[in-house]
Amino acid sequence: MCVELPFMSHAESRYVTNVTEYLVKNHKASLLPDLTIETFKGEPLEYKSFIRSIEHGIESRTEDDRNRLQFFAAVHKWTAT
Repeated sequence: MCVELPFMSHAESRYVTNVTEYLVKNHKASLLPDLTIETFKGEPLEYKSFIRSIEHGIESRTEDDRNRLQFFAAVHKWTAT
């Protein structure tokens, strides 16, 4: 939603709105909580619950796949091999 401000042109108002939306998205990503996401151990009945915890705990809070992977790796204390 672009709010027209009397002292700004339409283009300037749109720019301010875009910057604000960008800052809000990044702020949300920075507020990712310390989550306990259970490790999937291969039990088929636990898979759906595991995926839901990832979707709600990580995926819905950031659009950047790199951030998602970094957070998931940090939660599981993965290291690159």
